[in-house]
Amino acid sequence: MAAKKDIPTVIGQTRLEETVLKITKEIVIKFIEMGKVTPATFEETFNAVYRAVKNVTQEETMKLM
Repeated sequence: MAAKKDIPTVIGQTRLEETVLKITKEIVIKFIEMGKVTPATFEETFNAVYRAVKNVTQEETMKLM
């Protein structure tokens, strides 16, 4: 039986990927609330935050292995 963390929560999406998206969303929402993100800069900011969160989680995951 596969470990629970290996079971996709959405088609093609692992639990880790889902968590990265949720964290990214929360960070970007805070930036919007603070007035640091506008509709014009949303896509660029979201992508930058997503990459940063994903890189950190991958680095930390590798340390645990």
